[in-house]
Order: sequence, then structure tokens, then C-alpha cells
Amino acid sequence: MNNNTPPTLDSQIVQRFKKLQSGNNSPWLHEEVARRMGQRLDFFKDKPRSWIDWEPINGGIRAHEEITKLAPHSKRFILEHDKRRALQAQMITFQTLTSKMSWMERLLKWGRFRGKTPCLTKEELEEARNLNVDLIWANMALHFETDPKALIKKWHENLNVGGWVMFSCLGPDTTVELRKIYQKMGWTHASHEFTDMHDWGDMLIESGFSDPVMDMERIILTYSNVDNLLIDLASIGKNFHKERFKHLRGRAWLDSLKKELSKLSINNDQNHPNIPITFEIIYGHAFKISQKLAVASETSFSADQLRSMLKESKTINLKKDS
Repeated sequence: MNNNTPPTLDSQIVQRFKKLQSGNNSPWLHEEVARRMGQRLDFFKDKPRSWIDWEPINGGIRAHEEITKLAPHSKRFILEHDKRRALQAQMITFQTLTSKMSWMERLLKWGRFRGKTPCLTKEELEEARNLNVDLIWANMALHFETDPKALIKKWHENLNVGGWVMFSCLGPDTTVELRKIYQKMGWTHASHEFTDMHDWGDMLIESGFSDPVMDMERIILTYSNVDNLLIDLASIGKNFHKERFKHLRGRAWLDSLKKELSKLSINNDQNHPNIPITFEIIYGHAFKISQKLAVASETSFSADQLRSMLKESKTINLKKDS
């Protein structure tokens, strides 16, 4: 993709989908991806003193608990795209973290939790110009963005020097089986286009990040029931393609889709099918470093710029196996 953006993504249907999401049931696949991404935090010797959980209702509420265990004394922020979801995520996160406490213990901790884990919207983050953190955690968020480069730049703005972003998202081979069926049957697009791993790396560098590290894995899920497969797909996302079929599908179409999905079974037992569906998961992290002064025959800069450059930046330490 030449412009590093997903031009086929319909932002209005994405926002509608998010409004219907509930923090009580974050997509289980997103929770699993968050768990795997959380394991990568162990490679960082320095733990974040502050961090933002970027849209945890979609990214996985329970992952918040795991990061909190790794950095129990850190200042935490929950960010959602509207206030309702932000408050909902804050409450569910609190319930998750205090699930083993009595109601009296919860009551005593609620005020302290709200102070240590405030919730805010993107608009409120924009107004809080001095809010900078050591870590931005954004699980399964980027493939929902119509202007991902603008979001990556926003992450860069809200990080301290020496801080880093950790993210995951879906890659181009996601639901490749479903897209092949749509093509075979002559139907319109099955999903919007997903951005390639290398394009994400380019956008990180263009946005001011340093040393981006990208990797990818394919998770192939198998289903013994077509209906369960479709239910899971609906919880993870919808067809967000701008040129998708925008009217109601009939029962005949649904029957055809189920029949084609059943043909994907990797065994020959029609009564106990084993239907695969692929998800390409892209992981990435990158650091914010202090700006380097360009060397020229004559260089001009303000006193404020000089003071900023002379501030001691945080040393970035990564664990290294002996």
C-alpha cells in the first residue's frame, strides 16, 4: 500500500461496532493476543512508571490486570473513544483486579483506584497536553484506524523520552479462507484490507520512533461447528469494507456460506468437521528517543530547545540472555 493507510476501511461502521461492544465480553482472541504480547514485556528491564491502556474494551480488559502485576506501582490511565466506554472500562477493570476481595475491601479501595487509574477520552487526552507516559499499550487497535499514521504520531507525542509503545493488530493473511470463498462465489469483499508488517515499521520511523521491532505469527483456529465460527468472527469485528454488500443477506446466502465453510474441513467426517480459519497477528514496539541536533556549518536554536536537548534522557535497557 503506497500511502500506508487502509483506504477500504469504513470509519462509520467501525464506530457503530465499537458502540455496541461491551467490556464484559472483550473478544477472547484479543485477550489471548494481549496475553502473548504481555509476555514480551518481560524483555524490558525497566518497568513503566506510567502507562496508557489504549481502548481496552476492544483490546482486552483482563490484560490490564497482567500489566498491573508487572508494574504494580505505576500510574495507569484508561483511554476509550467515548466517556461511556471509558467509565465502563474503569469499572470492569476495578472489578477484575479486586475479584477476590470482599465488598467492604472493594469499597475502601475504589476511591484510591479511581485516583490511580483515571479514565479519559481521546478528546480529553488532546486537552491534557502535559500528559506523557512511559508506555502506551495498544492491543488490536491499529487495524480499526482510518488514519493510523496520525494515531502513531499521537502515541509519539504522549510518550516520555525513553518510553515506548507496544501494539498488535491483524495482518493481511487474516481470514484468508473467508476471502477466497467470497472471491470464488463472486460476492463483494469479505473484509477491509489489512496493512503489512513492514508498512507499520515505516510509519513508526516516519512518526519519529526509533528502533521499531516487528514480528508476526499466524494463529490457525479450527472449528467443529460453522455456527460457532461465525459467532466468533462477529465478536472480533464486522465487514468494514467501504464496498461491502450493505443490505440484508437472505437465508439462501447464509446457507451457501456455511456450505462453503464446511468444505474447508481438514478431515472427511461431515458429522465432525474441522474447519480452519487463519488470523495473522502483527506485534510491534518502538522507542521515543531525544531529538538529534542536525549538524551544519551554522546552526540556530532557541534557549528552550537547548535546555530540552540537554536534559538527561532515560537509558533504555533490554534484558539479554547470557
